Amino acid sequence: VPQPTPGATPTPTFTPTPTAPTLSCNINSSQPGVILYSDQNYTGRCSQLTSDHPNLGQLTVGDNAVSSIRINGDYQVRLFEFTSYGGRYVEVNASNANLDVTSLGEQFSSVTVRQKVGCDDESAPGVFLYSDKNYEGACVHLLASVGDLGQTAVGDNDVSSARINGEYRLTLF
Repeated sequence: VPQPTPGATPTPTFTPTPTAPTLSCNINSSQPGVILYSDQNYTGRCSQLTSDHPNLGQLTVGDNAVSSIRINGDYQVRLFEFTSYGGRYVEVNASNANLDVTSLGEQFSSVTVRQKVGCDDESAPGVFLYSDKNYEGACVHLLASVGDLGQTAVGDNDVSSARINGEYRLTLF
């Protein structure tokens, strides 16, 4: 082990200070889909989606961190408080620069992303439920099971007519 020379000034050692990672989102914000941001006003870490994700903690944006959302195109988004689409949710149909003021704040852990289809497009596959007879009134277009029609535009106990296009079945309880 080398010994210091008597009377010599010790050489200072430099230890770099760790820096926080840059929180930028380098994606095409005009591409169709949904972009979740960790900060308000469409800033911070982000993740771009066009389909459901059961655990936001696995994405760059992170768990319990979504503070704004940009929706490019005709999408319906549900942000859930728990993973695997559990608990309460907030439905978002347009871009929102500040989700912190919603009933769940930024406490989101999973997301569903659905591309909207208008109820008047008779060529679209799926099940269409209407609140009035003869395919009139509020409408919801479904491609999968729904556990609570009260959370849809038609509402609970209000289905009066239904149209089925394609290989779908309808069972109402």
